[in-house]
Parts: sequence; structure tokens; C-alpha cells
Amino acid sequence: MRGLLTQISFWVLAVGMAIGVFVLGRDMVPRFASTWSGFFAAVPVVLIAAALVAVIIWLLDRSHAQVHSAWGAAFAWGAVGACGRP
Repeated sequence: MRGLLTQISFWVLAVGMAIGVFVLGRDMVPRFASTWSGFFAAVPVVLIAAALVAVIIWLLDRSHAQVHSAWGAAFAWGAVGACGRP
């Protein structure tokens, strides 16, 4: 863990995630406040789709050399960091 804290790529990911969570919350909470039923209907679909993508990538990966924590960070970045709009 100590080595991770000295890498600039970790801090870029951490700052990007923090900004992404802020922007996502700022933009989406008011929309979901008007229709929480839509939010609760979408959550299972999103989770199933993410699990399906993870299984497909795992099945197609021939090297099996990936670090599982990197998988988690990549999914978090795709789910949160890239959701903000300019």
C-alpha cells in the first residue's frame, strides 16, 4: 500500500474519482429525486450488465495475469470517473 501512495497514477485516479463522484452526484441526485422508482429499477440492470462484462472479460483473458485490484479500479473509473459532463 505504501508503494501505491507514491505513484502519480494512483493520485490521478483518486482525484478523478473524487471529481467524478461530485459531478455525478451534482447532476443525478436532482433527477432521481423526482423519480426514485426509476433509480431503483435501473440499479439491478446496471449491476447485472457490469457483472456480465466482467465475466466476459475474465473468460476471454488468456493470460490471467491481471491484478484484481486493478480490475476494481478500472470498473470504478468507468462507472464514476467518466460519467461527468463538461
